[in-house]
Amino acid sequence: NRFIDIDEEESVPYYPMRLILEKQTGVVRLQTPFPVEEVKPRYDWLTCFEPEDHLDTLVQKIIKLPGVNINSVFAGYSFKDDSTLARLKSIGYKNQWRIDPQKDLGINDPCVSVETFQSIFNVNKALQIQQRLGTVDVFIVRHVLEHAYDLKEFVSAISSIINNEGYIVWEIPDCENAFDKGDCTIIWEEHTYYFTSYTFKQLLEKSGFTILNYESVPYPLENSLIAITKKNKKN
Repeated sequence: NRFIDIDEEESVPYYPMRLILEKQTGVVRLQTPFPVEEVKPRYDWLTCFEPEDHLDTLVQKIIKLPGVNINSVFAGYSFKDDSTLARLKSIGYKNQWRIDPQKDLGINDPCVSVETFQSIFNVNKALQIQQRLGTVDVFIVRHVLEHAYDLKEFVSAISSIINNEGYIVWEIPDCENAFDKGDCTIIWEEHTYYFTSYTFKQLLEKSGFTILNYESVPYPLENSLIAITKKNKKN
C-alpha cells in the first residue's frame, strides 16, 4: 500500500502478525489487527477486484426471493457491490442506493478503502444512514465481513439497515482449501478473519439470522461463500 521510492527516507513500520484459533467457535483470526492508518492505501489507483462470474446467477436468486418485487429497495455496503446493483438496475430493479463514504461516513480521503469504512461504520452510524435513506429490502455485503475489526458490532450495524422482513446477501472468501493445503499466503494484514463454511454459518446463526440460501462458488484462487439471510424472529 506504500510503494516507497528507493530514495525516500520513510521507514516501513513492522507489527507482529499473530494468528489464533478460537477454541469455542473454531474461528481463525488475527490476534491484533493492524492499525487502520497503516493498512490504508496511499494511492487512489489502488483498488480491489473480487470474483464476479457468479453474479448473474446470484441476481436471479435474489429477485426470486419471497416478497422481492420491482418496487423493492436494494442497497450496497461498498464499491464492491456496485456491479451487483448495476445488474439489478439493468433488469428493472432501479430502487436502490449505496452507502456513500463522504455523506454517510464522513470520509473525504479518496485513497481509503474498506479497511477505513469498517472502522467508522457502527450501529449508530447505520441508524443515521437508515434514517436518511430508509430501511432496505435487500442489502448486499460482498467481501467486507473478513475486514471487520469488531465483528459483532459490524454485523449488528449491517442488520440495522434492513427492515424486519429484509434480506442480507453476504459474500466472503473461503479459506478452507488454503488451510487444507497449508498455503500460508492466505494470511495477510488486510483480513482480520479467515472463515470456512462451518465458521461462517456458525457466525450468522449465532448472530440471529436464518440462512435461506447457502453455496460455495468454486474459483481457482479461493472459493466464494455466499449466504442469503433473514432476521431470525424466534432468536
